[in-house]
Amino acid sequence: MDPNLNIRFSGYSDNLIEGIATRSLLYISEQALHNTLNVNQSRGMVMDQLLRFMGYREEYLRPDAPSYIQPTDSSAADVNSLVNRAQPIYSNEQLQWPFDPESITVPVRAREEFQLTLYCKARSNRDIGAGQRVGLLTRWDAVKLNSMYCPEQVGYADPRMGPCVVPRRKAG
Repeated sequence: MDPNLNIRFSGYSDNLIEGIATRSLLYISEQALHNTLNVNQSRGMVMDQLLRFMGYREEYLRPDAPSYIQPTDSSAADVNSLVNRAQPIYSNEQLQWPFDPESITVPVRAREEFQLTLYCKARSNRDIGAGQRVGLLTRWDAVKLNSMYCPEQVGYADPRMGPCVVPRRKAG
């Protein structure tokens, strides 16, 4: 049995509290935290959910995503496929930066359902969803979040030099 099928996240956000504040709640089952392939993946899933509550949307559903990733033939027919998800509303701050196939918001299983196009030559198919798999924000996740909440912290980031254009540096 696929351990990812039983993972449950639920929550609600933007509930008015006594007319003055809003709150966001996130419920994560113990099974979701411990029934994954590794601890890092659990951390990545939790971080993904937190980012969604903050308004950061899934990279693989961006309006420009089809230029960089395409569904595999086998995923398009599956009704539970990631391919069949509705497109959320994105902030301009997120969309001003390049598409990131490794974003923590790209599910681990996306690399089974998508393949990179010729416009994303600096990464390979195995890199899709790497951020969630290792439980870390990518550089571009951080740039986009900073753009949304503290633009003065973005630092130098050239939107023409995104992860699909610039290969990762080799260690050593």
